[in-house]
Amino acid sequence: MRSGWHVMTIYALVLGCVTTVAVSWIFALGVVHPNVFGSASSRTAQAGIASDSTFIGVMRTDGLGVSAFAAATSPSVIARRPGAAVELSELMPKRLQHVLIDWACEVPTPALPTTFARGVVEWGFPFPAMRASFDQQTPRPVSGAPNPALPGTPNAGRLFATGARWFKARNGIVVRDAPATFQDGYALSPRELVLPTRIVWPGFVVDTVFWGAVWFAFLFLPRTLRTHARRRKNKCLACGYSRSSLNIETPCPECGNNPTQ
Repeated sequence: MRSGWHVMTIYALVLGCVTTVAVSWIFALGVVHPNVFGSASSRTAQAGIASDSTFIGVMRTDGLGVSAFAAATSPSVIARRPGAAVELSELMPKRLQHVLIDWACEVPTPALPTTFARGVVEWGFPFPAMRASFDQQTPRPVSGAPNPALPGTPNAGRLFATGARWFKARNGIVVRDAPATFQDGYALSPRELVLPTRIVWPGFVVDTVFWGAVWFAFLFLPRTLRTHARRRKNKCLACGYSRSSLNIETPCPECGNNPTQ
């Protein structure tokens, strides 16, 4: 009996692990809008860099099943929201400080505008379990939008760079290019649509246990309760036939189940 519980527990945890990945990918694909319950919120913070008196701008956006973080060395890249500024330590988890804060401190100013900002998006429920990182890029030229320069000038005939700065994935499985325009309600927009492959271990473990418990309750709890009720009423555990007139070693006459095995 004890080994049976161990097998059921392992089976439920495997299903919980698979479900954790599936749920993260569902949110990453945008099947569920992050603001579906009106819960999406954005906060910003800024910190000075003593070496050159510039600033690091940090933004955090939280919604259903998604948390997005972005950092840049230019305060104009991440717009400040009145009354929304908070302490940098409150906004950025320690696990992302090397990915974002250290990068923003070390990136040389001449590197801009090749990369305006770097962002990380984490997906999962009830806690972030998987993530992907992005680098912001310059606006892409749009076909059919010629540069309005006068004929004979160096830029005449070239495509004019229109649209928004977009985020290119640094990891993950890209399933769709970034849209040409900003998508309201989506963090780090516009960005490439990716399936995340990096694991956020604390959230992944908690989500696996959570979904494993859901699977255990759904698959095994009814069976366990039924078995317990039949044993208490002295019935066959397999078919429910009454064993009140049978010896404990006698197989069930209805299904042949041997209670001693």
